[in-house]
Amino acid sequence: MALLLRKTWRFIFSSSRLPPLSPSAAREFRSDAALEAISKANEEKTPIAVLYNYPSFSGAFSALFAHLFHSRLNLPCLILPFSSVEPFRVEDFRIEGLERCYLLDFIGPRGFASTLSRQSNCQVICFDHRKSVISRVQSKEDCGEKVSFSVDVEKSSSTSVYEYFSKKILDNNGGVEGLLKAEDQDRVEMVLKYIEDMDLRRRILPDIRAFNVGIGEWRSKFNYVTNPYMFEELLEISPVDIIEKGNSYISSRWTAASKLMDKVFKVRLGRGVYGECLGVRADGNSHLSDEIGKELSVKSAAAGLRPIGAVVYMLRNDLKMCLRSIDSATDTSEVAKAYGGGGSPSSSSFIIRMDEYNQWLSLTVFTICTSKEIQDCLGNDLQQPNYKWSCTSKEKPVHGLIISKCSKDPLRSLRTPYDRSIEEDSVTWACPRTQRGVDHPGRGSQWSSTATVPLQG
Repeated sequence: MALLLRKTWRFIFSSSRLPPLSPSAAREFRSDAALEAISKANEEKTPIAVLYNYPSFSGAFSALFAHLFHSRLNLPCLILPFSSVEPFRVEDFRIEGLERCYLLDFIGPRGFASTLSRQSNCQVICFDHRKSVISRVQSKEDCGEKVSFSVDVEKSSSTSVYEYFSKKILDNNGGVEGLLKAEDQDRVEMVLKYIEDMDLRRRILPDIRAFNVGIGEWRSKFNYVTNPYMFEELLEISPVDIIEKGNSYISSRWTAASKLMDKVFKVRLGRGVYGECLGVRADGNSHLSDEIGKELSVKSAAAGLRPIGAVVYMLRNDLKMCLRSIDSATDTSEVAKAYGGGGSPSSSSFIIRMDEYNQWLSLTVFTICTSKEIQDCLGNDLQQPNYKWSCTSKEKPVHGLIISKCSKDPLRSLRTPYDRSIEEDSVTWACPRTQRGVDHPGRGSQWSSTATVPLQG
């Protein structure tokens, strides 16, 4: 019966005789198609409804296990995604003959489970793993005579649901056959381990970050209303393939991010109130802000600054600053909240005015030479007559000069937020002795020095 219902669903959403779902309809969860499926379940007096958290990985795999169980026993079952963006209402589920409703990887809006149970006089079974729901399962508003909660904060919802239906099917067939086929079991159970590692934020499994990145594209496929082949696809997911794809994507992003790392400058967070860190402009590359920020966090700590990376880019007509840190003792959100933003200690962001941002640019130089030729000549050949040094202690040291070299046009390869003395064949800049990265004792004051270096194409 469940298999017949599955074929009916495929006809409803895949038949060429029906108009295709519009993009807006595909994004809706309490859609006409979903409500039509509920109406059909009412006509057929479907005894079981399964609502799963969308777009959660645990929710999707929990729905898979519910589908396998009811299909194996030929029990008619209605399965629908439940999204907090546009949630179903209790009154939507006036299904005659409804005996049991599963809420997988969520417990619904406040009072949803208990009200549904009273309305349909049905059993409601909820699975969740989040600590935030513990207080709710003890409240009178959410509890009911026929409402039960399975909340295990040490186990992901998908693992709990898998164990629940595996036990039920063994009880029903006398232990002859499990929930999964032998050829699928090891692969699916490994996927569950990775999902649990993400859900519980342990991040201890090898290549967990690559798995998290690689499986990300599957979120859009977890809507059973618009993708009736979802369960077959979930059974075919291979953790090896997911990790390989994730590593490839991470590598490509690091390659793109590394191209921006030669434009680093120093940022006075909150005009220096929150210390100093390294920053970079990433206009047009905002999707790389996480990778760039974390790498800058490491470089900033190595430079003796706060272990924070600041990534700045234009967002419409404003500047957005993203702060990242890999240091567990550092809270980036204190800066973001002070300027109207927010986030977590390791990742935060906010909008900053251009005039305020200019006040954050450090008044000291942080020079990075990406051209080996220039770096070598500064470090080793300072005594040569074609390099001129002079003290500029009365000047305020400038910020953000980055020297790089382009074989086609060396002058255009110079990047600095302030004008320097650039002639046809040389460039002069100021640099603090302690931060230039190359030792030049005795040349210049404690504040800065100037150097004139010939540029050669």
